[in-house]
Amino acid sequence: MMKSFTRRQLIGTTMLSVPMLISLHGGASAAVTLKAAGGGQVRALIVGINQYASDSLPSLKGAEADAVDFVATLKRLGVSDLAEFIGPRASRNAVEGAIKG
Repeated sequence: MMKSFTRRQLIGTTMLSVPMLISLHGGASAAVTLKAAGGGQVRALIVGINQYASDSLPSLKGAEADAVDFVATLKRLGVSDLAEFIGPRASRNAVEGAIKG
């Protein structure tokens, strides 16, 4: 069974991760490669949505641009297994399909 997360949990995780990656990448003078603990593979699923289909959720400014920047940073850090869902491509079915494989 897939664990579900609240929107707040996901946003909190992203907000903590972005500054870490920016500081890792921006502060390095030599090429930096992001490595998984224990020698595993780094994988990322990036979702950026400015306008949700539901009127009960507020529109966001910059979520899609942030997701694009996050993808670019991960690629510069050597992450090749990326699934990105930005804007209209970020449907629930698409994201769940990427998670399930």
